Amino acid sequence: MSDQADQMAPDASPGAVSKKSGVRRVNNMPMYILAAALGAFLLVMMLVAADRAAKQNAPAQGAAEKA
Repeated sequence: MSDQADQMAPDASPGAVSKKSGVRRVNNMPMYILAAALGAFLLVMMLVAADRAAKQNAPAQGAAEKA
């Protein structure tokens, strides 16, 4: 208990930073993986939408009506 009391004393200087204190850095690799997966999904959705739009706007190739 006295160890924490010494650290909390106003005279204690935070000059020496221990390994346990400080800011932890974020590992960015999962962010990059998620961004790549989202980008691939959006690319596939865009290709499917373009294909459907092309099929919808294409002239009908069925049998011509005979009068």
